[in-house]
Amino acid sequence: MRKFRSIAIMSILALCCNAQSVSAQSFLDKLGSTLSSLSGKQENSTVSKITDIASQLLGTGAVNANSLQGTWSYEKPCIAFESENVLASLGGVAASTKLENSLNNILNKVGFSSGKIDLTLNADSTGCITLGGKNTEFKWSIKESDLALTFPLTQKTVLMNAKISGGSLRLAMNADKLLTIINTVSEKASSINSTASSINALIKNVKGMYVGLKFTKKTKSKE
Repeated sequence: MRKFRSIAIMSILALCCNAQSVSAQSFLDKLGSTLSSLSGKQENSTVSKITDIASQLLGTGAVNANSLQGTWSYEKPCIAFESENVLASLGGVAASTKLENSLNNILNKVGFSSGKIDLTLNADSTGCITLGGKNTEFKWSIKESDLALTFPLTQKTVLMNAKISGGSLRLAMNADKLLTIINTVSEKASSINSTASSINALIKNVKGMYVGLKFTKKTKSKE
């Protein structure tokens, strides 16, 4: 805001210096145009920051089952936060992006790469995760903003916060739940211990921070 005021003041002074060579009305028109332009830039910057912050927060709205149905392709890992205060304590969106890049390096080692994983959610509450030609089946259900996947073979349930925005789906969860998914669907089980240590080291000091997986919609479900 201070920067905006300084720029505005400098612009006004510059206009004042040339005021003698233009009419009063012309001067006022130029002044209004300058302030409007600067105000617009400030407003756009603010909107952009608000959008970035909102995208980092956990979803709070109820998720519609029909919106989830279909096949989703894995895009990248992500970090989510309970509140703006938690995000601010970490250092903001820029710091969050660095954490996401670190998480991406960790997950690549166990086969979690962009376009290599498909998540299918069928209308009959069944589904599967496809990774490297291996299909891991599960049952799914939703409650408010949470998606639950239950794997029959292990009888383990993974509860995740689901947030849909346009054609994107973000699933955020506690680190142990992400490790459960990795251990269940990945063929690289030998890497699970080092992966667990890396993820825990990444987030252990930040309460209210969750790891997540971001997907993009591929197809609609077959009914």
